[in-house]
Parts: sequence; C-alpha cells; structure tokens
Amino acid sequence: MDFNNKKDQIAITIPYFRMRKSADGLDRWNEINIATIAIDEKGQDNKSPAVYVNMLKMEHPVKSWERVDFAGSGRLVYGPAQPGAFVYCAVLFIESDNDNRNLGKLLREVAAGAEIKSIVTAVSALVNPTASVILSLLSPVAAIVGKVLEGSKDDILYTQEGIFLRDIKPPYHIGDSFKRTNDFIESSLNVIPLVQSSEAPMSFRKMTALATGDEGSNALALEALAGVPEKISLFTNSDQSTPSNNNLPA
Repeated sequence: MDFNNKKDQIAITIPYFRMRKSADGLDRWNEINIATIAIDEKGQDNKSPAVYVNMLKMEHPVKSWERVDFAGSGRLVYGPAQPGAFVYCAVLFIESDNDNRNLGKLLREVAAGAEIKSIVTAVSALVNPTASVILSLLSPVAAIVGKVLEGSKDDILYTQEGIFLRDIKPPYHIGDSFKRTNDFIESSLNVIPLVQSSEAPMSFRKMTALATGDEGSNALALEALAGVPEKISLFTNSDQSTPSNNNLPA
C-alpha cells in the first residue's frame, strides 16, 4: 500500500543505543537519561506547530560497551502523528549523578519557555520554506535544551538531531535508519511509515479509553508508561505557554 504523505502518519523511534565508554572515568557504570524533543509543522490534530517531549531514566545503570535494545519498534521520539511539511527531532543522552534534579520537569519547562516559543513562532510564520531555512531556525533547539538539562553533576554525552521533510522522496525518509556515534554513545533513529486503513487514525489515548472506559488520569498514566511523547501546545486562546498534561516521568 502506498504512503500518502498528506494523510498517513509516521513514528520516529530509537531502536537501541550503546554505551561506548564510561563517562565517569574508572567507574564503568553510568546513570543514563534520554531526553527527546520534536517539533512538527502541523498535524491532523494541531493547527500550529507543537512541541513533543519525552524523558526516560534508565532503570538500571549502563556499563561500558553495553547495548540497550528497546522492545518492539523502539523508544518513541515522535508520533504516531502526521507532521505536515516537516518534523524536527533532537535526542540528548545525559549521564546524571544528581538524583535531586527532576530532569523531566526541567525538560517540560524549557520546551514551554520563551526561547523555544520564539523559535516555533518564527517557524509557523514561514511560507514554503526551504530545508536550509527550517534547519537554520530549529538548529538552536537542542543547544537550548542541553544548556538547561546540563548541571554540575549532569553531562550531555551526545546529541543526535535532524529534520525530516514531507516533500522529498521518500517523504520524511520513511524506512530509513540513521546511525551516529561519538566517543561515548552509539545511537540510531528509525522513521517508520504508518499507512492508514480507510478508518480514521486512533491515538494511543483513544485506544486506552476504549480498552479501559477511562479518558482521565488513568489513560494519561498508561500513556506515560508506554513512552508516548507529551504534546505541549504553545499557542492557546490566551497565548500562554502551558503543558497539556504532566505525564512525563521525573
């Protein structure tokens, strides 16, 4: 079945990462957090650019040269959603020795903050922009997030980012895998096409509501447990930068 780049959804995932060497010198074990942020042009459910954030704290420390494979299609960075003309994604791997910092809360705050909002506002005003223009506007996003998340005992080990455009072949680079490495981390991003049936697409929250009969806090909790990125709507009726929910883990 052919992919319809105006209607069909995509998902961008992290299938695995590898800890190439320890960030703590002689200490072979690393406390790894993975922060992701994605910005799309416009999807079926949002009429202006939205920000999607996700934070994962690995349950167990990761040792040197250990490969961590995520089950199924991988850890969600974006989607499932229809991005519109483009989607930008950034993945930050953080080695954290400070248990007192709530990185999930910090990620929400910076994503809803003035710097990110100004960038998103500029992007939303573009008319038929080129890839280079979009990337030039969005490229500071990862650095802004990294500056906030990096602390006295928290180090950004690696950042992988990219922009995926609709009007290329194949659209959004569907089916492609992007493997990158530095001294500390080897990681990969997969772009998965989700071809719709004749029925309207159903969000994870709607599926949860049908299964549980609950569209409230329990549905949000299950959504967070499944690793669905949290959507932060930057443009509300009162033009306030407020997160749509608080389902990100600490």
